[in-house]
Amino acid sequence: MNKKSLREIIINKRDNQSKKERHNKSLKIIQNLINLDIYQNSKVILCYSNFKSEVETLGIIQDALKTNKTVAFPKVINDTRIVFYQINSLDELKPGYQGILEPNNNQLDYSLIKDALMIVPGTVFDTKGNRLGYGKGYYDRFIAKYKPKYTIGLAYEIQLSNEIIPSKYDQKIDVVITENNVYK
Repeated sequence: MNKKSLREIIINKRDNQSKKERHNKSLKIIQNLINLDIYQNSKVILCYSNFKSEVETLGIIQDALKTNKTVAFPKVINDTRIVFYQINSLDELKPGYQGILEPNNNQLDYSLIKDALMIVPGTVFDTKGNRLGYGKGYYDRFIAKYKPKYTIGLAYEIQLSNEIIPSKYDQKIDVVITENNVYK
């Protein structure tokens, strides 16, 4: 199956879950993440703001800020790349690219990325660390260039597939967390 078709099938499955079901699964996924030593020991968290039916990230952001971690969010620049900006409060996020919450200023000191835990969005994941994003390559290019210490994908179990065939540009992630499992 080609990537576009696989994305469409999985996004449709994700969208067809009720809002309550997605919320309850998101809470379990967040708890699975927060319980990991690599999260507990990370001082810098690069996180995305969930969009549409993605796993909700608000609980991660709240926990990271509460535990005095450095938290940064991506902002899409010229529809070609992402740049991370540090936030100190959720109030610093405003609707940006495609209505996704983005930070406005305070670019992250990129020397911190080598020790960062990066939470990566995606549409389809497998248990070997392969992922399909939305097809623009923002995260693959960022990971290849800056090499964060850890990369983690958050997904509902229904987003897992054995049909991902990575291209030479696709970057593997270290861990995939679902409501049921942590795949390393």
